[in-house]
Amino acid sequence: MNGTTKKIPALCFKEERKHLRPVLEKIQIKPSLFSITYKVRKDNTVPIKGNRYSVPLGTYKGSDTYVMVSKTDDEYIFFNPDGKEIARHKIASGRGLLIKNNDHAREKSLKIPMLMKDTAVSFTDTAKACDFLHNIQKEKPRYIRDQLLLVQSTIKDQDINVIDMALDFCTINNLYSAVDFKDALVHYKKEMHKDIENTEKVAADISPLSKEDEEKIKSKVQTRDPSYYENIFKEAATNPADEEGTMN
Repeated sequence: MNGTTKKIPALCFKEERKHLRPVLEKIQIKPSLFSITYKVRKDNTVPIKGNRYSVPLGTYKGSDTYVMVSKTDDEYIFFNPDGKEIARHKIASGRGLLIKNNDHAREKSLKIPMLMKDTAVSFTDTAKACDFLHNIQKEKPRYIRDQLLLVQSTIKDQDINVIDMALDFCTINNLYSAVDFKDALVHYKKEMHKDIENTEKVAADISPLSKEDEEKIKSKVQTRDPSYYENIFKEAATNPADEEGTMN
């Protein structure tokens, strides 16, 4: 008698077998899910048989980071220590190759609202920047994280005036894309450099005053009293018109 069910298994089986049906196909038994563990490198890649396969950013957590790998006919399937699938790659036929999934390089630890806020505060007009970023999200909801990260990388170490001009241009023209914003910023950056170069060129063309020039500027032009010219006109009026030297 079974201690839990308080029934005799052999007698139970006689009753249960009345409801069993024959198996018409051969049962395929899958091999063990995890075949082997592999060490993860600092660049979040896993070396397997001379090639490197990418895993998501943040998988590497120290020198003792490992992942479990299962092999199918043409794929490697990667699992974290908890058994969750984190990557799949086609098995490379060559050697020395990097098999990479671009999605693995995305930073996914920050939530979108926080990422958007962190991006907006880099602008002078935070409210206008928020509206711009929200419109990007409406236009490209599936790629908003990539869009925000591109905006962040574009404005890094840039002049705040150039950043604001690019934002104004995109807002006025309804251009809600990180690529359009980047193009606008590059344009205004070039224009600003041209203005600086022209100013420097003009300044270079202006030579400093010499001491002689400074003395000339300080000198005063001789002036005469108006009565001097009045006397000349009086003398001209009293002299004969045909006399040489008279004024005409």
